[in-house]
Amino acid sequence: MAALLGVNKDRPGRWVSGKDSPDEENRAQLADLDALVGHLHSAFTRAQARLWLEGQDPHLGARPIDVYRFEGAAPVLKAIRAYE
Repeated sequence: MAALLGVNKDRPGRWVSGKDSPDEENRAQLADLDALVGHLHSAFTRAQARLWLEGQDPHLGARPIDVYRFEGAAPVLKAIRAYE
């Protein structure tokens, strides 16, 4: 999760434990990620979702996880809808 959000690897654990809280940008990213996970779970099993995220998607012309990292959830959500 930390890599997807572009934060230090210990940051999500600090948020969960209450030692720190996400800033406004991180809260928006977490909401974006939550929406993506919800759509993934509606279209794929957990194993399929992981394979799809890390594989090449013809609609995106890239790996969905890479597109998410650089462009956010919107194009990945469109690709999930296209898959469905």
